[in-house]
Amino acid sequence: MKKTIVLLFVAALLLVSCMKEYDDNSVPTPTPNAAPFLKVSGATLIGDTAYAAPNVFVKFWLDELSMNVNQYSFFWDLDGGDYEIAASPEKKYELGIYNVSVVISPLNGGDDINRSIVLVIDNSSIYETTLILLSATSITGGNYDYKIAMRSTAIYNYANIPGNPWDRGDFTAWEFNYLTETTIINDILYVVDHVTLPANNQEKQRFVYGKGGVYAYAPESKYWVVTGINEGIFEVYLTNGQMSPEPIGTILIPGDGGDPTGGAFSPTIRTEVIYSSIPNSDSLCVYINLEYANGSTPFISRMLSNNNWEPLALIIMSGDYTGWGYQTFAINNLSNGLYFRFGPNVVIPSVYGNMSNSKFYLSGDNMLGLQISGLKLVGVYQITRHN
Repeated sequence: MKKTIVLLFVAALLLVSCMKEYDDNSVPTPTPNAAPFLKVSGATLIGDTAYAAPNVFVKFWLDELSMNVNQYSFFWDLDGGDYEIAASPEKKYELGIYNVSVVISPLNGGDDINRSIVLVIDNSSIYETTLILLSATSITGGNYDYKIAMRSTAIYNYANIPGNPWDRGDFTAWEFNYLTETTIINDILYVVDHVTLPANNQEKQRFVYGKGGVYAYAPESKYWVVTGINEGIFEVYLTNGQMSPEPIGTILIPGDGGDPTGGAFSPTIRTEVIYSSIPNSDSLCVYINLEYANGSTPFISRMLSNNNWEPLALIIMSGDYTGWGYQTFAINNLSNGLYFRFGPNVVIPSVYGNMSNSKFYLSGDNMLGLQISGLKLVGVYQITRHN
């Protein structure tokens, strides 16, 4: 029945779509989803979040479809009440956080394909493209594994230099390492390095990377420090799962995932997987920024079933993490996702804080939705917005 309604709505939109033309000549950017990939232009894509300036056209489309594009129908929800059926719709956005999704249906039959992306619109005109922190994973021994992507185009003539790229840094007493892992971000080849450091590390980390005998040169990077004429070095601070060009202060942001940091809005929620030595006993820790739930006894309320909610008082954090509260949930019990709300007073669990800035926000239901997927047996998880 749902698909019939969608098709009727698509038919109605066909009458409108003839009034607007779209330019489909765009430069693709990959997303972390499986093929086909939801891609954007006019924005910078990092992980499952795209960043763009206000009032510029952002274009969306799918790449690596198994058939020609004219063998599918498209139903796009561009957020804000805007829907399109073009293969490559575009839209201008004002400041805010938006959730864009598409349903792709093969015309000759077959399963629908669903893809989505979070779009953050802010006034930042320059984004870091040379060094990107892909992930920061808490590991044994109170350490973090930082997965850092380094832009290969910062090395002149990179493609024609033989051998593997390398880095040399004071992460481990200026040890020299060859790097074999790569990834593609915004159609640019990145070299990937893994750095293991204590979670509470406060020391500046300095390093260079290159290929053959050529060093990277990236004065446009916020992590670049000039050391001489046409020479420089990268300097970063890696603390508690965060990467910054400046020392990370006493007030830290918990978790290694969730809402982006350093954007137009303070992160609403953060997430962290807590691994257990007991099989199938890993947990998801959800951190709530009390800025959005300012009250005497802030709480989180989990939806157990329709109109059946379980309010739980947040555990209030202090010290370096003042201003945050959290609750943990067994991942083994989250096969259908985690839907929740939060508010300022557990005694009145029907009054909620502002959740709309979160990339996990489900505006139609006034709640947040998380989907936890991955290879649970080996402790690899992906946490995305639950549609």
